[in-house]
Amino acid sequence: VVSQHASKITFNFTLQVYTVLPSFLESLPPLVPDGFLSGSVRGQWTRRTAGGCSNNIWSFVQNPQWRIEVPATGLQELLLFLECPDNSLNIRVFQDSVARPEAIRST
Repeated sequence: VVSQHASKITFNFTLQVYTVLPSFLESLPPLVPDGFLSGSVRGQWTRRTAGGCSNNIWSFVQNPQWRIEVPATGLQELLLFLECPDNSLNIRVFQDSVARPEAIRST
């Protein structure tokens, strides 16, 4: 995947593929299929919201949290994307309205 997401200026690129086996190169389908609803939330860590990792569960719940409501009929698919260049992050999904410390212990 070539991405200009974090780049401040656009750039051109060339993709070259070499193989000893017969092959072909084609575009992938859209990341979010037609008919899917989508939305985005921007967030950041501040002194107030930087809870750290789940090793300290009491401060972990201070990390930014978002709620995703699932219809009573359920979902067949849910795609989550987390974009944070230069850092690795994890996503935890809880089956409750908030990430309670008790729930973190059981994950």
